[in-house]
Amino acid sequence: MMFLFFLSTTLNFIFKLAKLSKNAHGLAKQYKQKDLEAQEELKEVEGKIDKIVAELYGITDEELEEVRKTLRGLKGE
Repeated sequence: MMFLFFLSTTLNFIFKLAKLSKNAHGLAKQYKQKDLEAQEELKEVEGKIDKIVAELYGITDEELEEVRKTLRGLKGE
């Protein structure tokens, strides 16, 4: 029974990620065209993807923020 719950939860994550990923790719195309609204929406979608992946791997909000800070530092932001 526990296995079915785990499988169902994992599949739910995968479907959410696939939908968000498709949305992000469309927004990225608009982003390249300097569409400010698309840029903001893309940031939102990327944030949702980060949260789902963090939940999948058991990463806390604090740990996720540390990862984001590190990535910003690497990008020179």
